[in-house]
Amino acid sequence: MKKTILPLSLITTGILLSDSGFESSLHETAQGWVGNDFRTHIDDYTRYAPVATLFIANVVGVKAKNHWFD
Repeated sequence: MKKTILPLSLITTGILLSDSGFESSLHETAQGWVGNDFRTHIDDYTRYAPVATLFIANVVGVKAKNHWFD
């Protein structure tokens, strides 16, 4: 039960704030701060993060609790 408190509270907060005035205000403030032409290419590389984590952990010698073939 204790493990579900944080995820459920985050999900509930997200649902309550969705399409709210606070969300619109936050979006407008952030857009005004970074500008309308803000672009980043970080998403081009973050999709490889899980695989890179597996390989780096293997090289460092971290023992996995489970194996992907199990």
